Amino acid sequence: MHRAGCQPRAQSRGGFLFKFFPGGGTFMPPNKLLAAACGYAKLGWSVILIEPGGKKPLVKWEKSQQTITSKDQIKKWWSQHPNGNIGIATGSLSKLIVIDIDSVVGREQYIAQFGELHNTISQQTGKPGAIHLFFAHPGDRRYHNMAGFLPDVDIRADGGYVVVPPSVHPNGKTYQWDIDPIQMGLDDLLPLPEEIKTQLFAKTTKKTQGADGWIQEALMGVDEGRRNDTCTRLAGYYLRAFKGDVEQTEILLASWNERNIPPMDWKEIRSVIKSVAKREGRNVMGDGVGEKIEKIQILEYPPPDDTRRYKVYLTNHKGSVEMSVSELVIFTQFKMKFTELTRKIPKQIKQLKWEDMVNQALAEAEVIKMSVDESLTGLILRIVNTEVFSDGVMHDLEYIDSHFVLNDDVVYFRMETLLSSTMIEREKISRRDIGKTLRSLGFKNDLKKVRGSVTRCWHREMDEEWKNTCK
Repeated sequence: MHRAGCQPRAQSRGGFLFKFFPGGGTFMPPNKLLAAACGYAKLGWSVILIEPGGKKPLVKWEKSQQTITSKDQIKKWWSQHPNGNIGIATGSLSKLIVIDIDSVVGREQYIAQFGELHNTISQQTGKPGAIHLFFAHPGDRRYHNMAGFLPDVDIRADGGYVVVPPSVHPNGKTYQWDIDPIQMGLDDLLPLPEEIKTQLFAKTTKKTQGADGWIQEALMGVDEGRRNDTCTRLAGYYLRAFKGDVEQTEILLASWNERNIPPMDWKEIRSVIKSVAKREGRNVMGDGVGEKIEKIQILEYPPPDDTRRYKVYLTNHKGSVEMSVSELVIFTQFKMKFTELTRKIPKQIKQLKWEDMVNQALAEAEVIKMSVDESLTGLILRIVNTEVFSDGVMHDLEYIDSHFVLNDDVVYFRMETLLSSTMIEREKISRRDIGKTLRSLGFKNDLKKVRGSVTRCWHREMDEEWKNTCK
């Protein structure tokens, strides 16, 4: 039964209307969200109102970390925001510690470390491979939130929160319980295993004593004079820990901000995160290769090329190095291009780690839309048109060995002739790329008999549309 005051209104005969949102899924009918929120409160869990289809609190939730959210407050929140997601404050108040496993890799790391995926109350978050494991808070001391407890495994503890069913993930999928505590109770909630408790305590102690000890102090909240500097440092720390994930960083900084006196304006925090994220990807990538990266540009070429090139600029070296997708993404290829500019070989980086660095750096890269004239297509058209529309163009196929030929409104030339012209323009282009572009422009490649011998050449009829382009 529902608690008095949290009983949802009866469903109408026509049924509830489902509202669609950009993630592609549907919101739960509002009565289910309200009923679930009341059910969690009955378990002794402190409920937080979360934005519809998202992960960020819609309300200041510092009070929900100190006292269990009342049924009247829950009813008020969901009457104002009937499609709001549901959050649960983790920590000693709700008597919960949640282990956030973010991927299949995270599961593998967890099982390798602890021998099993513990059969406790758990939920599927909607993200492929992701799972939340719920454990009883030991109650013996304060347990801090921790990013990077293991690779792709984080801790949600005192001062944190998690989103729970039947909330809707940003990707449109619904959070689902493996063991539903509202229906089954908390008998399946395991105590925090000693091996996890020991490792969590060791990692927390090491961080407190080490170079990152400032974090634990900062997370307790700061005064107005230190908010901006601390926000900037925490944003950088979490963006590195979450591999550039702005959303996860926002969630933790929202929790931190509740403990500031007074709290920062949320727009200001978002602005700080955005600013730090713009340079953090470059910093991580630069640290990896031992050079400070000034900027990265993505050069987008229009159809029919429809390709991307990448330009990397280094702070301490003049010029830039341009590369293809594979030359940027595959570290062994990047190493060669990097050495062209720096004249030194960067230290070896494992491929998976390098891909994470590249992803972070590209998230902030400057995108430049290239014109057709700047593309390979534009270059080839410019060379061909310059030759065939010139007064000195050859009309006899006997000159095809070294010239462009216009014979009976058909343009002929050999690959070597075009290659020599691109070299004159100081463009290093492969035969494969040129051939692909020529075919996209309607050229064909065949054997042609000239002066008793067979020559392979490219050719295309000059139609009216082509003629009109150069009038």
